[in-house]
Amino acid sequence: MIEEEIRLLLVEKSARDADLILNALAKEGYLVHAERVQTEQALRQALARGPWDLVVSDYALPGFPGPAALQVVRQVAPDLPFILVSAAIAEEAAIDIMRAGARDYVMKDRLSRLAPAIRRELAEVRQRQRRRETEKMLLSRLNQAQKMEAIGTLAGGVAHDCKNILSVVKGYAELALTQIKPGKPGFQELQGILQATQRSAELTNQLLAFARKQKVAPKVVNLNDTVAGMLKMLRRLIGDDIDFKWLPAEGLWPVMIDSGQVDQILANLCVNARDAIIGQGRISIATANVTLDENYCAVHADCVPGDYVQLSVSDNGMGMDRETQTHIFEPFFTTKGADTGTGLGLAMIYGIVKQNHGMINFYSEPCQGTIFRIYLPRQHKAAPAAAAPAPGPSSFIGGAETILLVEDDKVILDMTARILKQLGYRVLAAATPGTALQQAKRHPGKIDLLLSDVVLPELNGCELAQQIMRLRPGIRCLFMSGYTADFITDNELAQATVHFLAKPFSLSALAEKVRYVLDHQ
Repeated sequence: MIEEEIRLLLVEKSARDADLILNALAKEGYLVHAERVQTEQALRQALARGPWDLVVSDYALPGFPGPAALQVVRQVAPDLPFILVSAAIAEEAAIDIMRAGARDYVMKDRLSRLAPAIRRELAEVRQRQRRRETEKMLLSRLNQAQKMEAIGTLAGGVAHDCKNILSVVKGYAELALTQIKPGKPGFQELQGILQATQRSAELTNQLLAFARKQKVAPKVVNLNDTVAGMLKMLRRLIGDDIDFKWLPAEGLWPVMIDSGQVDQILANLCVNARDAIIGQGRISIATANVTLDENYCAVHADCVPGDYVQLSVSDNGMGMDRETQTHIFEPFFTTKGADTGTGLGLAMIYGIVKQNHGMINFYSEPCQGTIFRIYLPRQHKAAPAAAAPAPGPSSFIGGAETILLVEDDKVILDMTARILKQLGYRVLAAATPGTALQQAKRHPGKIDLLLSDVVLPELNGCELAQQIMRLRPGIRCLFMSGYTADFITDNELAQATVHFLAKPFSLSALAEKVRYVLDHQ
């Protein structure tokens, strides 16, 4: 018989009765570490020395009866199981002490009932502990999710404002470049400014990815094919001194995601894995079909039961301690040096996964390595969205049409109007939707294009477009924004062709897009 160890606090005056209780438990396979007490003071001292698995108390202890012992136990250790053992007890007294919190009572002439009662109580204690641990974990996940959502909202707002500023810097730098020939003073400096704006735009795109607001073109893909297309680049990123393994699953289910986002996920996870390895090591990428049931989802707060495709990236690097693990998805948190990491890689991955209705978890131990598992919902219908026709070659061709420009940021409004005028267009500039509506009503001639920011006071860009299209049937619409997933899927515009220009845009991108919308709608 396999022995189970228990720590038993025995409130009993009779040494003989105490031996009977211990012998009865030993026959049932318990290895009992017991301490016997007889007074309230001794009980309190023993409880303080704990921990104990349970308390077994006589009911008729002289000077310190069972109900008094129960009251002390409930004060000091409210969750500690308390079982009453007595030679004789009235039924009403037994009911009263059970109501007061005793878990069971056993007659001394029927000690065979004691072991099953203890077994049941210990099982319930373990179950309550697991339930508390699960509740604590779920609460922690909920708090983390709420914190990440709040940070994401802030990150999205910061990125939007940064893109507005970058649009101005980039626009004026390109305007200046059109007036300076290569090799002349200022030309190289302006090119440096444009390179800096490009790097800044990439940083804000990472913020938008974390905030789940970047522009994407999801389509049905096979992750095996997408990963295979990245292998050469990943091998260059990882280096020759690390063993790199690709383990694709056969018969992989399709998923709906932008392939570029998969590239971002893999590049960031593999670079992090490489940096966690000192000297030689191993990095593996694998895919698998998995079905997550309700039991799994019960302990993963952001999980929905169903079929998923799992993408995992594992390494045998230095791993992470518990403190690091609580912060890894927070933007700007990094364990790398100031010159080697922005702290946005995992935050961006988190945003991408959530944007695609998936989930991400990881397991890591110091000196044992790390594995990240990403779960993307299985796609049952292979119905990729039709791609919009691509604009033609980049050019600075302008025109003579009239454009109603709506932008609430005055600096961007002035800069964009200046570019459009330089391209030959007639520009009606409006800083508010109200002004734009007045100009749409009063302008005597034709207005060919509405070029509007998406995020505006009073009305958003789509709502403004609806009203202007009623005033000016046939007007073409082009939206622009630092947010690239805002409001543009408005149901009332679903039948219209939606054209979009992401900030910060270049002079050539603006000229090209405006010309394309005017010529092809």
